[in-house]
Amino acid sequence: MTNYGESAYVSTQSAITLLRCIHRGEIPDIALFYDGDNDVIASYVYGEAGIPHKEETRRAEFDLLDRPQELLQTLGHQLRARNLWGFDRFVTGLRRSFRSPPAPRLQVGPLDDAVARQTLHVYAANLAFIEALGRSYGFESLFYWQPNVFSKQNRSPGEQTAAAGAFLSAEVYDDIYRRLGQSEALNAHPRFRDISALFGDSEAPYYVDGTHLSEPGNRLVAKAMVEDVIALIEQRRSAAAENRATE
Repeated sequence: MTNYGESAYVSTQSAITLLRCIHRGEIPDIALFYDGDNDVIASYVYGEAGIPHKEETRRAEFDLLDRPQELLQTLGHQLRARNLWGFDRFVTGLRRSFRSPPAPRLQVGPLDDAVARQTLHVYAANLAFIEALGRSYGFESLFYWQPNVFSKQNRSPGEQTAAAGAFLSAEVYDDIYRRLGQSEALNAHPRFRDISALFGDSEAPYYVDGTHLSEPGNRLVAKAMVEDVIALIEQRRSAAAENRATE
């Protein structure tokens, strides 16, 4: 078993990670995907589904060696953050000797209806892409849409604090998760599971913040997955045995 999970990845990045594994000849037997929260946050921040987190940082840093003014500006910001004020003044003065157009600023707006629909469309497209790879390379996939602190009905005092300080409001999550629940295509899919209501009416504290789970919370998520994984392993074993019997 190999964990390819990365911090803050959206489902598109997970699909690309799988493709890169195939490029290297690392073909899985079963690929398991656990998505949801990052897709919603990234759609909100960028106003477009499928965009990775920190995209504004990559845009700012791209090709800096050929953009000296922006390079010095970025360096100056880093120096200020580290309290190296003297060198920062030197960099600021040096930067003024260069002229270049200002970098475009990221436009952040509310998650509107079109972006909400696009978020689920992109997720479904990634699911279809992964399954197409599986048919070509002989592996199976399982997909899980994760819970979040707002999908937990009875929150502990700590979870209430986490919800109050969450990056997005409950309304944004509720809208996406409601649309997901109404998606006939996704919910009819045999390998997709919406486990957003996993914690039900439990008052136990499962969240350490608005997204990340405690060990007991992760244990329940794993328990929700393990029966599917075992059933799929047995299915693959039976298919392999039938193939050997007919050879």
